[in-house]
Amino acid sequence: MILNFLDRRTCKEELKVLAESSAGSIGAFSSFLCEYLHAIHLIIEIWQLIKLDNSYTFGLTSHDILLEKFNISIRRMEYCYAGLNRELEVQVLELSLLANLFGLSKIGACSKVVLGKLLWIISRLEGLCADGSCELSDFSREIKKAFDANPNGDTLIGNIHTLFELFRVKPTTDFGMVKEISAVLQVCDNSSENPLSYICGLPVGVSFNISLWNISSHHRLWFRMSIGESVQHAFLEFSSFEGNEEVKNGSMVVPLDATPMAHSFVLRVCLLMECSYGISTNQGGHGGPSDCVVQLSDELDVYFFSTGQR
Repeated sequence: MILNFLDRRTCKEELKVLAESSAGSIGAFSSFLCEYLHAIHLIIEIWQLIKLDNSYTFGLTSHDILLEKFNISIRRMEYCYAGLNRELEVQVLELSLLANLFGLSKIGACSKVVLGKLLWIISRLEGLCADGSCELSDFSREIKKAFDANPNGDTLIGNIHTLFELFRVKPTTDFGMVKEISAVLQVCDNSSENPLSYICGLPVGVSFNISLWNISSHHRLWFRMSIGESVQHAFLEFSSFEGNEEVKNGSMVVPLDATPMAHSFVLRVCLLMECSYGISTNQGGHGGPSDCVVQLSDELDVYFFSTGQR
């Protein structure tokens, strides 16, 4: 696995040049590049753990924690930015291939879900490279060969460390018309000193003002509302929002199904976006997302104070 790095001063100079030459928003470009560099840093940490310990362990480990962070970073690059050029799309998909291989290296066996994701990613890569404008890397090509040789994944597992060695980070100076997909939630006139009222045990509606950037009609967005360990999801229907694909604004009253039997509480809310890999993970159920998700907005604290009990 070959990773080339610059010293801090050189990095700053390179970032300035790249930001100035970016065709899209400088803020979106900077945000994407920070995410990309964060992913590369996580690759180094995970690779060091793999080299230190080749045994298979059970339970939550440092490997699992880093891998989850890596997967979140990749999902953000895949789904929270629009306008990436084809070459960069290919690089992000190859990072996703690497993340799945990292997961397989820990358990030492293939699951149907992981195999399905790998096949979906390879199919996407072949589609992006079909017209010859970019090529599959040796890393992607050898993973495809391993699947062709044995669809059950045995060849993949047997050659996994050889595949790791084929991974390369490719420098690029063209990031396309990068636009960040994001959202902001607000609840007017609410703070710890000015809470919303509720009656213990009864449902309560929360009115949100919502701003969406670069969201199109095919995106599926969800509210995630949590009180301690209790989590509730609600689908965001934004077809009636005013604006265009660049910026949409609207409001929505979201019902919280049950309130706690307490004098006060804090509701933590954020917007999520579904990330479809062509295979449902059945992650949500019970009225929530059915695929992997990525957090689209900062988490918002909504304060409540009880006016009585039912």
